[in-house]
Amino acid sequence: MTNIFIGKQSGMGKMFYTNGHVYQGQWEKGKINGYGVYINCKCDTNVCSTENPFENCSKIKGSWKDGNAHGLAYQILESGATYRGNFENRVKKGHGEFKWPSGTIFTGDSTRGKHYHS
Repeated sequence: MTNIFIGKQSGMGKMFYTNGHVYQGQWEKGKINGYGVYINCKCDTNVCSTENPFENCSKIKGSWKDGNAHGLAYQILESGATYRGNFENRVKKGHGEFKWPSGTIFTGDSTRGKHYHS
């Protein structure tokens, strides 16, 4: 249940945005903070199925700070590729692992979103 703190959401809650994105998780003073899942859908009625409206979406599940993925998180991209690792202000930073649908795996460090082998 989402609580209101000085007119802003605090606690657990779910937000449906007008652009089709969804966030479910922890809030603090009106900002996404704590643990949660953000679903980023880039679809229209011609692409998304009614049976599974989130099939053409990317998702980030993990730690959030001030509305950005921050800390350890797991990301699933629209392509099916995945990333498990560290984020800083929504940018991949630090150690992580990418897996592509082809089976290719990259483990290493990221700096400002660019990836380097460990």
